[in-house]
Amino acid sequence: MEYFLKNDMNKKIKKNFITLTNLIWAFPISIIIYIVLNRFFIIRIGSIPIRYFGHLVGDLELYLSEKQAGHHIPNKKYIDIWSVDIYENNKSFILEKWKNKIIVIPPIIGIPLKKCFDKILFSRENSIKSYFYDRDIMGVLKETNPQLQLTEIEIQKCIKKLKDYGIDKNKKIVTISIRDDLYHKDREFTNYRNGNINNLIETIKYLLDQDYIVIRMGSTKDDSNIEFILNNKNYINYSRSNIRSEAMEVYLGYKCDFVITSGTGWDSIPTRVYRKPAIYIDYVQISNIPSWSKDSIYIFKKIKLINKNRFLNLQEIFYLIEHNFDSSNPIFYQLENKIELINNSSHEILNAVKDYLYKKQITELQNRYRSLFIDNINKYNLEKYHHYDIKSNSILINIADSFINNNSYLLDDVINEDIKILKNF
Repeated sequence: MEYFLKNDMNKKIKKNFITLTNLIWAFPISIIIYIVLNRFFIIRIGSIPIRYFGHLVGDLELYLSEKQAGHHIPNKKYIDIWSVDIYENNKSFILEKWKNKIIVIPPIIGIPLKKCFDKILFSRENSIKSYFYDRDIMGVLKETNPQLQLTEIEIQKCIKKLKDYGIDKNKKIVTISIRDDLYHKDREFTNYRNGNINNLIETIKYLLDQDYIVIRMGSTKDDSNIEFILNNKNYINYSRSNIRSEAMEVYLGYKCDFVITSGTGWDSIPTRVYRKPAIYIDYVQISNIPSWSKDSIYIFKKIKLINKNRFLNLQEIFYLIEHNFDSSNPIFYQLENKIELINNSSHEILNAVKDYLYKKQITELQNRYRSLFIDNINKYNLEKYHHYDIKSNSILINIADSFINNNSYLLDDVINEDIKILKNF
């Protein structure tokens, strides 16, 4: 134990030394840029979050799309440069694709300059990023073209690899992206967002019967039992197949008709880059549901009050989560003996998929739910997460009709005292 503590201390000392050394040369350069150069020509530096796949894809896709739509354009000459946000392990296929669109400088230069501008000079003029990370709050995705692109050679290689695997390029594809405890193993405090692939078996069977190819994406646990149950060559566990490649991960996001997801990094490729609809399941923090696609729908985990043996309504869910939001210590762990998260059932997921496929008309219950949802978004000042349809003063995504029909208690507009006394707010 003493060895590991000493080793960690040495790493921290080394990191602090590198940071201090870099700031010594970066600070005077940033001062020159800030005081002198900014009068005539702006150098803007952006940070590429390479450790998190969804943000590596989504943040830059949103920024470049916003820029294509006319945002982030200063009134003087400028140049945008980018750097990954860590010094080590920063090689990535996606990063190489972004280099076709942006100027990327070595982190040894970019990181210290970025810190000087952001943390010392507090210069917004010399900083670039999307309006809100990977969230399309400006509604630009529907107005612009995808920014992340495969080459024609890469596309043809993917088509051939799928053909050799027995998948014709004209077949309909559904991708599934479900979090489990292999996802972000170093961040166990996010495990409350995990789903259960077993709850999708009936849905997968249904989609296979509808002549879809169903591909489960991501690094997954051994679910060979599911493959045995399905016994169908058109269900593919991507992580255990021989079609895997970095280009294929992008191509399947481009090729799929829609994605069923519990909110993972990979779904940024179909939903952000290629503007594909999503069916979100097992969502928890519904206040930040990706809301900019009118073709997407969602359902979410129920929150059960254990001692009362009842589920929380929408008002109570917002009250519980937003009064206590702490990304490093979620309320679900703080109150783990008092509340329980219930994953979406097989029945709920299958019905949500059918709702999506049959494109039902918006019902009165859905409109009531959406109105209540927006009231809470405004109440807790969460507008920054969402893009509003100006004409209807509403977010675009819908709750699945079957889900709200079967859980109409969500529309109760009372926050009961038993919620307020769960914890001293």
